[in-house]
Amino acid sequence: MDLNTVLAINAVLGLAAFFSALAGFGFAVISTPFLILFLPPQQVVPTVILCWMPLAVILVWNCRKEADIRRYGRLLIGSVLGLPFGVYILAHADESTLRSGIGALTLLAALSMFFKPDRPFANEKWLTSGVGIISGILGGASSISGPVVVLFGLNQGWHPRAMRADLLHYFLGSYLVALLMFRQAGVLNIEAIELGSMAIPGIIAGYFGGTRLQGRMSPVFFRRLALVVITISGAFALFSD
Repeated sequence: MDLNTVLAINAVLGLAAFFSALAGFGFAVISTPFLILFLPPQQVVPTVILCWMPLAVILVWNCRKEADIRRYGRLLIGSVLGLPFGVYILAHADESTLRSGIGALTLLAALSMFFKPDRPFANEKWLTSGVGIISGILGGASSISGPVVVLFGLNQGWHPRAMRADLLHYFLGSYLVALLMFRQAGVLNIEAIELGSMAIPGIIAGYFGGTRLQGRMSPVFFRRLALVVITISGAFALFSD
């Protein structure tokens, strides 16, 4: 792999780590659409999840007392049911279809962030598991499992700190299961591990940059910046062919 590609991977995953450290989510929705511009989606998706795991452990440890095990547990149960379908799509769909699908999903995620839903659903307990299933399918196929869960939590009025903690615990558990399924499907291989190891410097720099700015950046400015980055990455992925 040439030096320019290695630098590009470090820059993309470093940016994703920066946003993830600030907000607790966004690693995959930022990194995946950019990386599939120059790498096969079947290689990018497991690599992104693999790279996020060390960050997840640190972030989960820091908010371990704020999470609701019943809520993220229901999400996780649903995700385990949905993941096999997503992994099957990732393993069998052609690169062009996956690239376009990931780009469209990213743009949809950015669009959803423009809206502030305010009509909580009844029977949240059962709906949470259903949202987990959808999230699992999307996570297995593209690694982008967060937007649907984030939007649901906002709609239900979950407290921001509690929601952040629940999401981090959920993503950690869901992605651990996803990696096992990727291994069984032959998608997670030595190439993905090597690719992830090349991005360690960028991820470390992005993480510490994000933690230093946490609490200092205006929430409005952060939201707008995230929307711009996500929209650009999704558009590039969707129209790259």
